[in-house]
Amino acid sequence: MKQHIFQWSGLNQKGEIISGNILSADIEQVKYQLKKQNVISVNYIKKKYSSFFSKNFRKPSMLEIAIFFRQLATLIHSGVAILQSCEILKRTQNNLILQQIIHHLEIDISNGISFSESLKKYPQYIDSLTRELLQVGIQSGTFPTMLTRIAAFKEKKLLLHKKIKQALFYPIIVSIIATCVSIIMLIFVVPKFEELFHEMNKSLPLLTQCVINFSHWLCHYGLILMIPPFGIFLFWDILKNSIQFQMKLESFYLKLSIFQKIKLINFIRNLMMTLIAGIPILDALKFTALASSCLTYKKATEKIQQEIIIGHPLHYAMQQIPHFPILCVQMIKIGEESGSLEKMLEKMLELYESDIDHFVSNLGQILEPLIMVVLGVLIGGLVIAMYLPIFKLGTAL
Repeated sequence: MKQHIFQWSGLNQKGEIISGNILSADIEQVKYQLKKQNVISVNYIKKKYSSFFSKNFRKPSMLEIAIFFRQLATLIHSGVAILQSCEILKRTQNNLILQQIIHHLEIDISNGISFSESLKKYPQYIDSLTRELLQVGIQSGTFPTMLTRIAAFKEKKLLLHKKIKQALFYPIIVSIIATCVSIIMLIFVVPKFEELFHEMNKSLPLLTQCVINFSHWLCHYGLILMIPPFGIFLFWDILKNSIQFQMKLESFYLKLSIFQKIKLINFIRNLMMTLIAGIPILDALKFTALASSCLTYKKATEKIQQEIIIGHPLHYAMQQIPHFPILCVQMIKIGEESGSLEKMLEKMLELYESDIDHFVSNLGQILEPLIMVVLGVLIGGLVIAMYLPIFKLGTAL
């Protein structure tokens, strides 16, 4: 159920005017929560509408949640009680939704509900694997340590995404700017040159004539170019919830080595976290499957579970599935036979993350000269096409 921020004002038991914000699905739930907080008279409740430019109303990012977990772990390690820790961290939050989540955690904990149980109310913000790991941490007495591990886990995942985005940011921005400059030249600059060439009353070179013809077409029928992107967007909006479509799309992506390694890293990291927490292998695989955003690896993990239930070891079950490379299966086998599966998963994670780093650094080196060539051909081609008749006229004179 979608939740909203509600602003409220009322009186407490002492007759003092108090106000605040509450994260809730509807006004009735707000009234119920205020009653639990001993607000005896509510003056008004009003839904806050988010602004496009406001960062306070957006969904908490993975980084914000990771920072909250790390700060909470630090406070608890320092001897601060969990209720007091939540109160301190609530006041430091800029994101209103995260602030309200912490406030509700504080209320639930004071009412005897565990931290992980309270988090189950917010599945859209906290994934199932995180909740289960925290539950294990509470039961085993390693709650602060588990918070730190989860924070580190989320930060590493964010770092991987950040590296890939940084590698693609420069070429995408340059491509957009080059396209915009080319369109501006074709719509506004080329027609001016066409008038000049018309006055010269000379036959134009083929390249110049082709550019002028395309400029005419773009000025009169340029809106047609909006149809393919709009069609793709509409097509994607219709099919994005189709499991069959997602599986086919993932099948295409996983044929590319880089995408397969990214998904494999997520699988290894999730499995490693659950095993380090002391969760049995079958439950660990179940939570890994639930946490997977890739349907292909989710189904693969479920198949591995079935094989292990039959009695097969983990490496044998993974060997039957084509999405796990031979190196990965061999390292899992060594880890199982030596009794150090968690350490072997960690080594494997370092290996694949090193491969991703190497790929990203090489990608930048490959794309930069390629972009320069494309820019030279695109912008330089337009400039040459426009000045070619003038050069020819100068030669004739």
